[in-house]
Amino acid sequence: MVKDKRYNTVKKLILANALSSFTEIFDTLPKTVVGRDLGMHHQTFTKLLADPKRFTFEQAFSIAGQLEVDPLAVVNLIAIEILGRNKGKKRG
Repeated sequence: MVKDKRYNTVKKLILANALSSFTEIFDTLPKTVVGRDLGMHHQTFTKLLADPKRFTFEQAFSIAGQLEVDPLAVVNLIAIEILGRNKGKKRG
């Protein structure tokens, strides 16, 4: 199976530190493509994107494998996404 050319575009964005959050990946690469390539149903992948804390390291590493980047780069983007979402929430 031929890999979607947009993976290479996202790889270049990650390597250039041009992305400020995990969900920015999906401005270039459709989530349905990534979900399909990971073997996930699109609804399952959509739920993970809605709550990035639910991503496992295995899933993050699989995404990194598809993008051909360092797994820590993807984990870092997910962490930035989680921290950014929690910034406005009060703890109590």
